[in-house]
Amino acid sequence: MTFAVLDGTETYIDIPYPSAEDRRFGFIEVRNPTVAAELDDVFDELWTDATPVE
Repeated sequence: MTFAVLDGTETYIDIPYPSAEDRRFGFIEVRNPTVAAELDDVFDELWTDATPVE
């Protein structure tokens, strides 16, 4: 799943096409600072645990 947080208030969550991973079916826009903050925290955790590409 891919998501983007803009300005700490809006979140866009990509919805993949059910039968083709390389296509986007659509996205959900959430305008809620609490949700944006939670997803920012998720990103920070994932980034911390990420393996650098060499």
